[in-house]
Formats: sequence, structure tokens, C-alpha cells
Amino acid sequence: MFTLCAAMLTVSALVVVGPRPAAAVALSAPTAEPDPIFIDIHDFAISDDTAVGTFDASGAIESSGLESQVFRVSGLSLHCVHTLTAAEGSIVIRSQCNLVTNVGQWRIESSTGAYAGLKGNGSLLMVFNPDDPAEAHELLDGWVY
Repeated sequence: MFTLCAAMLTVSALVVVGPRPAAAVALSAPTAEPDPIFIDIHDFAISDDTAVGTFDASGAIESSGLESQVFRVSGLSLHCVHTLTAAEGSIVIRSQCNLVTNVGQWRIESSTGAYAGLKGNGSLLMVFNPDDPAEAHELLDGWVY
């Protein structure tokens, strides 16, 4: 499946992720007004429907941790459920991406701990490693509230 994804990739990009601060600060409570957020998910497919990796969040949430994902391909769409786990809590994100353009959208399904009640959504860009199509970055840009 990822060989197909790599063949469909029309643009390759290099994503450079800088170091995260040693002490990450979590959003303490859901906010009334939307706040911008950026999440870089870096993962590797380990089976036909599962990927694992890490995430780095900045903006409204400054945190990093582990990511696990289940996904399925339907036509030219990739449907994913990401679970982001940090010391402060977890966030479950549902996303959909077009495998021709590698762009899509995401929304927060649920959250726990310091993130309980958090809502959010936005756009995403998937960047596959042309040398290893099992490796990808999902770049999520949007708002939380």
C-alpha cells in the first residue's frame, strides 16, 4: 500500500523538526476562543493498517510524546485515527487525506487528562519519505478551543 502512496507522491519535501523544550507546558483548560496549533506527527507503518511514532505540538499546546495510528485506504483517500499520548494526557484525532494531493483535514475526537474537553480541527499535509514509503510526517495546522 505504501509503495502505491510513494508512487502517487508528486512532491517530496524535507521536514526539519527542531528540539523541543525540556519542560513542555500543557494547555490547562479548554479555551473559549480558538487558539492556533501545529502538530508534527512522525510515524512508520508497521503493518497494513497500523503506524507508530512520535508527535511534537506547538502553539496552544506545547508538548511532545508518542503517537499510534490505525488507518485504512478507501479509493484515493486515507482515513486515520491518531492517538497522541503525552504526560499531560491524550488526544484522539480523526483525519482524512487525499492520496493524490496528500492534503486533507483533521478534527479532535476525544481527549483526557489536562486536555479533557479539548476540541479542534484544521488542515493537514502528508509528506512521505521517497526513500522509505513506510515513513511519513503528517503536518497538522489548525485551531483548538
